[in-house]
Amino acid sequence: MSTVSVVPIIDISESMSQYGHVEQALIDTQAFLRLHKAGDKLAVVACDHKARTVFTGNGGLATVDPLLNITASAATAVAGLAFDGLSSAIGLGLQHSRSFLDASRLSRACVLLSDGQHNDGPSPLEVLPIYPVMACALGPQADQHLLQQIAQRTGGRYFYAPRAVDLMKVYNQIRASSARAALLNNQLCDIAQHGYQLIPVVIGQRPGAAQLSLVWSRREVSYTSASPRGNQLSVSLVDPSGAVSLRAPSIIGAGFVIFNIPQPAPGQWYLQVEFAGSGQSISCTAGALQHGATVRSGLADIRLSVEMAARHTAGQPLPLTVHLEAGGEVLSNVRAHAIVQGSTISLADALVKYDDQLYTVQALPFDRAQGIAEPLARLAALRHTLLPELDILAHQERVVHLGSGAGQLGTWLDTPVPGSYSVQVVVSGESQASGPFQRCELVSVLVT
Repeated sequence: MSTVSVVPIIDISESMSQYGHVEQALIDTQAFLRLHKAGDKLAVVACDHKARTVFTGNGGLATVDPLLNITASAATAVAGLAFDGLSSAIGLGLQHSRSFLDASRLSRACVLLSDGQHNDGPSPLEVLPIYPVMACALGPQADQHLLQQIAQRTGGRYFYAPRAVDLMKVYNQIRASSARAALLNNQLCDIAQHGYQLIPVVIGQRPGAAQLSLVWSRREVSYTSASPRGNQLSVSLVDPSGAVSLRAPSIIGAGFVIFNIPQPAPGQWYLQVEFAGSGQSISCTAGALQHGATVRSGLADIRLSVEMAARHTAGQPLPLTVHLEAGGEVLSNVRAHAIVQGSTISLADALVKYDDQLYTVQALPFDRAQGIAEPLARLAALRHTLLPELDILAHQERVVHLGSGAGQLGTWLDTPVPGSYSVQVVVSGESQASGPFQRCELVSVLVT
């Protein structure tokens, strides 16, 4: 199993609170930390007007122990963060991460999460580290151009989460990529009050541990192993025999559970979810990873890779190419589709469309303090006022079929509106040697 050194950098400026991102960001970041395995190395950094250490191991990276106590301590430290900073010094956050990662000999990366604008300290582009930055722009108010440049110039990857509930899909992809694991499922779904859902996960015959997780959108909803009541949710596993597994979650957190399965039986598994609820549905992200027993055996026989430009011009068809490498195995019944999330309106067009309403609201104090242009600050305030009944910067989701057959698949995507697009590719089929399989890959592109 591949071990990694990872340092999340979390923007704790007040915009995270004003835009309503705090609760989901805390849940998802804690779940991401708890997905790490023994031998991985972790630290956590936060930034507002300055950079600070949130979690460390005696001043350096903390090595995850076999009992995963280090990941629990890191998650607890993140839970105590206050999102009340008056500015965002992203450059200082990047510089601070270097004190942990510069000397690491493992595969290394930092994970940068921001929903606002850099407006304090050195320019991030002038203090870039020599290791990859996985940069995630959270919401339409994030500085998508800057975060995409940071990722591209460091050899990292840029991700866009249109809403806070989309963040865990990004974290699942980053965890799979950094650990060289196969991402078997990465699915966001809504479960209604008194609802029930079976979420499929196909586990292959290759050796190695599996991690199945469910992350939900409200911390006050608690996990139960019994039939849920009140504000409770139950999660259990159905194994390939069709029986409900007696295996309890390995990790139970506020808003998530994780099942660590050392040697899972190959075949069709399910996450079985039941929600009692309190009058409204709940958003859940199901993740499934399978690690190789060694780096060489890490499911290398069936690998999914996606080619898509990092930047693109609006109105031009965007080529999307999918490669499926089977290491000599014979594949059949291969099917592929892409789930595309894109903006319905650009910021420029929104300023024109809602011009009359912009002067009925006051810009949020934090946006003014950050020096954001008055029209954009008022647009953010108008959006904040109208949510959740109406999102004036809404995104739409569509499914694009990529065809069938082994080898290379692809299509052209429409990109009519400037902004970031998030694309998840899902490929399934059957291997002659190892049976049914499914692979997922999440990518993002900035369209200007």
